[in-house]
Amino acid sequence: MRTEHLKYFLNLVETGSITQTSKELYTTHQNVSKIIRQLESELGCTLFVRSRKGVTLTPGGKLLLPLAQHTVDEFSKMR
Repeated sequence: MRTEHLKYFLNLVETGSITQTSKELYTTHQNVSKIIRQLESELGCTLFVRSRKGVTLTPGGKLLLPLAQHTVDEFSKMR
C-alpha cells in the first residue's frame, strides 16, 4: 500500500465521485478506479459502494478512513 493510494482514497471519500476525484488529482477515471480496486484487493474488503449517484463508504471503508487520514498526515509532517 502506498501513501499515494491513500490520498486517492481520502479524496474519493471527500468528493463522493470518481469523476470529481480524477479531475482534482489530474488523472483519469480509470486510474482512480484501478487504485481503489488495488487497495480493496490488498485489504481484502470492499471500501466503497458504487452507484450512478457516486460512491459511499462501506463499513470496511469507514474503518480505514481514520487510519488513512492519520497516515497521510504523519507522512506529510515527515516530509
